[in-house]
This record gives sequence, structure tokens and C-alpha cells, in this order.
Amino acid sequence: MIGKWKGAGSGEPGAGQGAFSFLPELKGQTLVRRSVNQLASGPLHEDLMIDYLEGETPAIYFDSSPRRTQTVFESYVPDGKNLNGKFEVGGKTYLTWTTVKD
Repeated sequence: MIGKWKGAGSGEPGAGQGAFSFLPELKGQTLVRRSVNQLASGPLHEDLMIDYLEGETPAIYFDSSPRRTQTVFESYVPDGKNLNGKFEVGGKTYLTWTTVKD
């Protein structure tokens, strides 16, 4: 999971491309995920998430939209060169994704 990843997608709200990194911070006590996604329709989305390395502890998510800061649960499943992930907010799936190591 540590490293830089890239991805592209289609579907709702539209096709796009992006990249993100998972890098350890604070002497390895946290994993920081930084992400940027450019939709073909124009909108640019950036986010930062701090994953605590304590099992079921939620992550804290910040993004460039005017929405809000959220507490999320994020899960990852390595699959060869791919990484599959899912965000849950309030016990409901908010986003699922697949990416490839850069």
C-alpha cells in the first residue's frame, strides 16, 4: 500500500483520471493519503486523509469541496498490482475504487 498510485475511471459523475499516495508520517504512527482527481467534465477534486494504524480506528478525511471534514472508515484489499478500496461514512458505502501502482 505504501507508495504512489494512479487511476482512471468512467461512470457517474463522469470519466476522470487521478493519482494518490500513501506515505507514513509521524515516525510511522500514521499513514497519510493525498489524492487528486480530475474529471473530464472539468471539476478538480483534492483530498487528504489521515489513517491511524490502530485497527478499526476511523480515518479523518479533508477535501477541497465546500462540504465538510468527515470521519470515515476505509478498507483496502491488495490484488496483485491493483489496490481495491472502500470508504464508509455513517455505516454506508460512500465510494469504492480500484487503482494500480505507479
